Amino acid sequence: MNIAMLHDSIGDFTGGSGESTLRFAELLKKRGHKIIFIGSRCPGKKKIDYWRGIKRYRAPSIPFQKEKSRNFYLALPSGKYLENIFKKENIQILHVAFPFVAAVRSIAVARKMGIKVIIHSHFQPENFFLNVHKSLNNSNLNKIMYNYIISLYKKADIIVCPSKFAEKSLKSRNNNFKTIVISNGVDLSKFKLTKQKKSKKFPKLLFTGRFDPEKNIDTLIRAVPILLEKFPNLRADLVGGGSLIKKFRRLVKKLKIRDYVKIHGKISSKELIKRYAKCDIFVQPSQAELEGMVILEALACGKPVVVANSKESAARFLVKKNGLLFKLKDSQDLAKKITFIAENKKVMKEMHKNALSFIRNFDINASITKMEGVYNYVLRKKSKPVRIKKERKGYKELVANLIKIAKSIDLMHHFNKNTIKIRDYLISLTKISISFKGK
Repeated sequence: MNIAMLHDSIGDFTGGSGESTLRFAELLKKRGHKIIFIGSRCPGKKKIDYWRGIKRYRAPSIPFQKEKSRNFYLALPSGKYLENIFKKENIQILHVAFPFVAAVRSIAVARKMGIKVIIHSHFQPENFFLNVHKSLNNSNLNKIMYNYIISLYKKADIIVCPSKFAEKSLKSRNNNFKTIVISNGVDLSKFKLTKQKKSKKFPKLLFTGRFDPEKNIDTLIRAVPILLEKFPNLRADLVGGGSLIKKFRRLVKKLKIRDYVKIHGKISSKELIKRYAKCDIFVQPSQAELEGMVILEALACGKPVVVANSKESAARFLVKKNGLLFKLKDSQDLAKKITFIAENKKVMKEMHKNALSFIRNFDINASITKMEGVYNYVLRKKSKPVRIKKERKGYKELVANLIKIAKSIDLMHHFNKNTIKIRDYLISLTKISISFKGK
């Protein structure tokens, strides 16, 4: 099969959706499928390059989030640009993993050409809006963004959800979608149990992921001084990059725990696996997750997990006698749950055993097989090419509003009611996307 995978920041930006797309693409290629990427073009990058032998087309772009630790550019491909790619590569299936401007345009072109469309539902509005200032009314922001997503998802032949939680969340807003649940999975040949020498630094805690507001990493940092009262040799490793990395470094300094908490930033995949192997307990304080890939990785390495019990997160459903849940944003409760595991060797040993047993159901190879089944299903499905009229002004307005949204999201962490008008931008975006109808 010839498949085009679309994700704006593919290979450039650290995030679950991008990492999952890369992993699926690599394994699908190994199974003999032709895979190409369509993404954004960061400064200094070629128009066409390769990631592990997979061709990557880089469309004209604008900065969405621009930081030292990461660059997220939003792709703005023209219809002609996409049509030429689809023809040249003889694309049969468009697999969309990120629902913004490039997705709107590529879906329109694919439908015009009779190419099947799969949307991978990696995007969760709560990741953007759970932590905005109260005066912006984040519940309304979530609702507006979901309206936009639904208007886009209606154009797909099928929607892939990474968890039952993600599927239920989507169907609660529109029950007419054709969906299937396929876990992001974990590569059990890479993430696995390895023997480690006992260290005097105990317990050793680990967090990996984006340093963004919804991850609530400060909850873990604030739990460290509490834990040090019982565990003077405790160490905590925080791995990742994001908008709040400097803020967390300042917090660590303020709490005078720099000897106990290390913020590593981005590291290689090989080094990440070593970090999992060396830790005693994995901590995930995040408020919003559609599955929880890093938790799957930790469990594959046999580590007990302590996860925030948040109603906006699917991660809580991964805790099945292999760890504990703690109260969201409650450092005292987090410290209590970590202490319980660390002080009870029998409990830790049992959680370790249960982690390895539980993770067998999340082998990424099984997920790849299911995805191949989805591809075969949509190719068998009969559908006629959709006639697309000339591009409306709405598309240009859509781009303009997304640029405003990008700027507003960057400003969320430094709230100023006189400069952020994100609600207005999103309302405008929703109206345009609904009226756009794939044109």
